[in-house]
Amino acid sequence: MALRSLSNQQTAVCMVLIPEGRNRPEDEKTVRQQSVYALRSGSSLILSMGEGPFCIPHPFRNFFSGIRQPESPVQSERMINMTEIVIISGSPNAASRSERVLGYIGGLLEDKHFTVTHLSVRDIPAEVLFSADFSHPSVSDAAGKVRRAKGVIVGSPVYKASYSGVLKAFIDLLPQDVLESTPVLPLMTGGSPGHLLALEYALKPLLSTLKGHALKGIYLTDDVIDKNLDIPVLDGDCLARVEKQTAYFAELVRRQHSRTHA
Repeated sequence: MALRSLSNQQTAVCMVLIPEGRNRPEDEKTVRQQSVYALRSGSSLILSMGEGPFCIPHPFRNFFSGIRQPESPVQSERMINMTEIVIISGSPNAASRSERVLGYIGGLLEDKHFTVTHLSVRDIPAEVLFSADFSHPSVSDAAGKVRRAKGVIVGSPVYKASYSGVLKAFIDLLPQDVLESTPVLPLMTGGSPGHLLALEYALKPLLSTLKGHALKGIYLTDDVIDKNLDIPVLDGDCLARVEKQTAYFAELVRRQHSRTHA
């Protein structure tokens, strides 16, 4: 049994040489070890037995048929692009409870191998928001990130039974179809359970105007959030709901992308 590596500027080849008539279990184990090492290192694989290369003895055939080559850098870059999530914070306060929960959700998604981009209404200069300057670079940059996203999360504290006014000013600057067919997870935080209606009758209808596919969403009262903790949601049931909704959102984004690129 021998392992030979050949390379030039264009290719990297691993050749596993299997002497004729030898296909005992220990031979199979060696071939597995050598071949897996070769494939994981990015080499192409050539098997040689008897009359020539690619003549794979029966005990090894099923094994090699299931081996996947490592992703190329191009494939890896495509994977990053296809799993980008944008999180939009509608809070004017960088230390708000909604901001803290959005950050936690972003971490959950990164653990699931998504790339996450955080946008905030605070990224747009106040004069741009108030004058509705659609041509400002900060607006076009934010709009481009939202349009390219495969999934979007929008969060806001409840102000006067609705989302924040600055979030509305930000949304008004985005193209009308910027969320078309995009899964959107809405999140709101408020002072009492009664403010739950702001999620259903204010934020979700706003997102639908941008043609987004709004999910059930998450509403949390202020008393179950501690901004100083790594896991900011104190109540176990509420935390489970946050994690369940996030997992469902992530799976929906992946399924939708798979259908689009099937």
